[in-house]
Formats: sequence, C-alpha cells, structure tokens
Amino acid sequence: MRPRSPGFIKALANAEMIDTGVLNADGTPAAELPSNKTKGNLLAADGATYNALAVGTNTHVLTADSTVSAGVKWAAAAGGGAVTSFKTVGSGLEDYATVQAGITAGFYNLNITSAVSETTGLAALPAANIYVKIDPGITWTFPSTQFINSTSYANEFTIEGQDSTIVYALTAASARLFDVATGSELNLKGILTIDNNSTSTSFSYIQSNTQITNQTGKLTLLLPNARNSGIITGGAGASFENVEIVGGGTSCFAGFVSSGTGQIHVGKIRFSGTWSTTSTLVSWANALGAQCDTVEFDVDNGAVAELRGSFDNATVSPTNSIALTSLTLQDNCVVRGGDIGTKVTSLVLKEGISLYGCLINPDTVTAASTEKRISLIGCFGDSDTAGTLTIAAPGTVIQGCQNIFDISLSSTADGSIVSGNFIGAAAGGGAGTITIDSGA
Repeated sequence: MRPRSPGFIKALANAEMIDTGVLNADGTPAAELPSNKTKGNLLAADGATYNALAVGTNTHVLTADSTVSAGVKWAAAAGGGAVTSFKTVGSGLEDYATVQAGITAGFYNLNITSAVSETTGLAALPAANIYVKIDPGITWTFPSTQFINSTSYANEFTIEGQDSTIVYALTAASARLFDVATGSELNLKGILTIDNNSTSTSFSYIQSNTQITNQTGKLTLLLPNARNSGIITGGAGASFENVEIVGGGTSCFAGFVSSGTGQIHVGKIRFSGTWSTTSTLVSWANALGAQCDTVEFDVDNGAVAELRGSFDNATVSPTNSIALTSLTLQDNCVVRGGDIGTKVTSLVLKEGISLYGCLINPDTVTAASTEKRISLIGCFGDSDTAGTLTIAAPGTVIQGCQNIFDISLSSTADGSIVSGNFIGAAAGGGAGTITIDSGA
C-alpha cells in the first residue's frame, strides 16, 4: 500500500498491519508506521509517507485544511452543524441538583429532567448565552429571591418549556423575576406556564431592561395573588407569539405594560380570570409601535385597558357580561374587526384612530375636540333602538356604518365627513337622525 495524497486517512484491516509498517499485497513493506502509539493518534498521509496526527482538544472536530502538511487538522466545530450537548438537572440521579450548580460548574446548556428547587436566584452569571430546557410536566421552582439578578449579564438567556412550569414567589417590594443589564435578551420558547405566587406588598413581575420574546408555542402567566403583575417591558420592547395572562384576584396590579418606548409585537394575547376595576390589563401607551393580530379580554371583573398599535381583531369580553371600566385607543391605533365597545363603559378614541368593521356601543364613545383624524368605517352599533355616536374631534370620517341610531357632530368637529351610513334601528324601530351643530 503506497502513501496517498495529503489528507488521506486509512483505517487499516488486521491483515494489513504489522508492528512496524504496512505491507503490500505481495507481503513486501510499503511504508513504515510511526512509532508513536499515543492514545487518540490518527494515521494521516502527507503525499510521501504516513504520519501520526496527534489527538485534538476535547470537543474539536477533524477539519480539512490544505495549508497543513497532513491536509487535515483538529479544530473547533463551525456553527450550524454542531450537536449541542446538555447536562441534566434535577432531584434524582441527574448531573446537577440545580441549574445554578450546573452554571457554576461551567455548563450553559442544561436540561431539567425532574423537579428542581433553586436555593437562591441565579446570580454572578458568566458572559455566555445560557439555554435551559424543561421536560414535559416538570416544575422549576424559585425561592423568595429574584430568578435572575445579575446586572452585569448582557447575553441571551433562553428557557424552553414542554408543557412545563416555572413557579416563583417574591417577597420584596417591586421585585422582578428577570433583572439584568441592558443588552441582554430573555427568550421564552415552547409551551410554558409561569406561576407568580408573590406576596410582596408591591407588584412582582417579569421585566427586563431589554428584549423579551416568546418565539414559539404558548406562554401562560398566572397571577393568583394580590398586587401580582405579569409583564412590564423596558425600552427594548417585547415580541410574543401567543400569550395568556390569567388574573386570580381582584387586587391584581397589571397584565402587560410597556414602561418604555420599545416596539411591541404580539401574535395573540388573551386576558382572562378575575381582576380589579382599577387594574391595568394592558397599557401600550408609551410604545413606539405595537402590532397585534388578536387581543381578547375575557375577564370576570372590570379593568382598564389602553392600546396603541395595529390590531386585526380586538375582542373585549366575548363571553362575560361584566364591562371593562374603560378602553383607550391611543394615537394612530388601527383596529380591524372584533367587539371593542359593547362591554366597555367608556371607549376613548385618540388622534388618528381608525376602526374598520368593529362592533361598538355608540353611547360609550368619546372623541374629544383636542383629537382629530378619527375614522369609523363599516362599524356596527350594538342596539336596534337607541345609541348616539357623539363626535367632537375635527376631521372625523364616519362612513358605511350600520345600526347606529343617531350621529351627532359638535361644533368643534369641523371638516368631518358622514356618508353612506344606515342611521336608525335595523329592526324597524324608527328612523335615526344626524345632528350637526353650528360651526361643524
């Protein structure tokens, strides 16, 4: 057997091997084997002879490289093809008893395979991305300390649930489950329930100074106690595919609040359970922009909601008869379809609002004279016998609406357009009127 081109590696059969060399078919020596028999060495050709290629560093892979004499070398695996190895965490025979223990030992890909109770919050995190998987039906519990409290951590922390649960119960006022440095990112993947059992005198919530994302599956937030809060985002905003926030008491503080000017992107968000009449279910008033396919309010107590952005379907209390205290649609909010007014005691429209094909209660609508450019296109009133849509905002457009008994434009609503509407009771309860005050 003659030496091959550089990069050739031969796995020799027993018949081809002798202690000192390699034989040709006629039994004559073909090449001398290197005398170095160190564990892990490979036999590599350089075009003239065979040489021992020393074993590489742990986790390195064999890589082709024409610039080296052997034609191959050991090197760190390139991104995209490497298989991630996870250390197990749990209360049984796993590698580590807690996630913190695994991280302290230098492992950043961890799989929780049985119930885990952390003794402290995760602190002093390394400058590395961390990925935690939780097996189906498994609960990861935190004590009365913050889940992640490392103001120097500026990397990506990912938690992947598989119908899994995180339970925390903070006792400090205004404590947060996730508290890290600007520039970090919290990714919540898969089917995951976060149970906020905090009993602090002030609200405890999931909050980050940076981006929070729910990429796939569904995130459910349980708020069973007084003063609990769900999500409060910082300046970088948030992105969620499917999230439900369940209130569990009449003193729940807030559901989903934007405390900064970051972008909000939501596929579907649903509010359910029991809330207070002074609770803020959702407030995106400060967001630079919000995009949401579906938002649903199905609550057992009244609450305050404040939306900004674009919604393909905004449904308020689809099954319950108890009304939200108020629903405020902030500047330039667009809602396409859905019941946004029949269960709301006050529907406040701000500047640039556009409602397309929405079901509303005309008596509850407020559009102040300080606002302008409000459009109601193809909307439906909720009553056959009564309901007056009163508009004071200049530049209002009311077009193609039905089942609104009366429309009244105040003197400040100059430049408004009212056309193609069905005014009056749809069931034949009498003709409606359009009242235009002088100056409008």
